[in-house]
Amino acid sequence: QTARLNDDVLKLLEELKDKLNLKKTPLDIELYDNSHIQGYDPVGAMVKYINGEKAPSMYRKYKITQPNPQDDLASMREVLTRRFTRLKEENQKMPDLIILDGGFTQCQIGLEVKEEVGVDIPLAGLMKNDKHETDSLINADTGEIIELERNTPLFFLLMRMQDEIHRFAITFHRGKRAKSVFKTIYDDVNGIGEKRKKKLLELYPTIESLQGVSKEELSQIIPEESAIEVLRKRDEYFLVPDKISKQ
Repeated sequence: QTARLNDDVLKLLEELKDKLNLKKTPLDIELYDNSHIQGYDPVGAMVKYINGEKAPSMYRKYKITQPNPQDDLASMREVLTRRFTRLKEENQKMPDLIILDGGFTQCQIGLEVKEEVGVDIPLAGLMKNDKHETDSLINADTGEIIELERNTPLFFLLMRMQDEIHRFAITFHRGKRAKSVFKTIYDDVNGIGEKRKKKLLELYPTIESLQGVSKEELSQIIPEESAIEVLRKRDEYFLVPDKISKQ
């Protein structure tokens, strides 16, 4: 169900329309971002805002399949290509505006994909300054940079949107990463066959549940060497800085 459009929000969306010189008020906005840790388990994400309010049932997650997971631009290209192609093939309503979290390079990718797929959707980017704070919008279609006044209602609306796409991408990424690490933590360990693995999964079903478990405890189920290996993998997982790589 769609949020009712209140007058204050409508004013902000009209302000955004004027700043970006759009033909129509952007009541349907999509934001995109991707996320990986040192190239592992890259994911792409899209959040949608209808009438200035988030519409979580319409969010989308993308598992990146392109071969170089550290290449954020290639990941963005893949996600946008998949999304635009689908919108076009299924004859769905196009969003009124797409906002990419990134400067000119991300916008350039967006423009190329629009042309390749043959869709016409206004495109903007959120740009950061030297202090890594978002401070302007890029109108990707014209190349114009529009400075955003900090602490204005429009600025806060865009920041809320930007926070939401980050949150969604990172949450999806963590979930996928926990699964993928988990899928392998008991795999490829000498001395752990299917039977022992089943027992381990009953006792320690998630990587979090292995926190604080000692070698002695594990050695009651599996050989000591195997226990050492499992704990090494566990420690490695918790040591990786939970820092999402942003270009």
